[in-house]
Amino acid sequence: MSIIDNAKEIADLVKKVGDIDLYRKIVDLQAEVVQLSTRNFELEKKVKDLEDDLHRKQSLKHVRLVYYADGDPIPFCPRCWEGNNKLIHLFGPLEMWGDQDAEGWQCRVCYYDYTAKKGENFHARKTRERP
Repeated sequence: MSIIDNAKEIADLVKKVGDIDLYRKIVDLQAEVVQLSTRNFELEKKVKDLEDDLHRKQSLKHVRLVYYADGDPIPFCPRCWEGNNKLIHLFGPLEMWGDQDAEGWQCRVCYYDYTAKKGENFHARKTRERP
């Protein structure tokens, strides 16, 4: 039985006894218990969200100036992650015309392209404005 159920049961018993002042106090207490239970639920959710965020941050690796998550071969946009705390996968790899030794990725949220020679750090370049 939950604390809310217990408070309701006590309020029903006091109501049967007929002590109106005690009944009012029990009802007020019951309302406070409901508020505290709701707040506790909200805080537990916030803690879980923060723990999930911390785990996500710990699983990211900053490699060649972009971010990779453990076990995920697709990089995340460093501008979206560092600026807005949003993990946005980059689109690609893009075909690099005439350069077999280059690779490229594109963010379809902030409209930056990331290009580099294989094994070197990526360079960012804004390709267009947001629509």
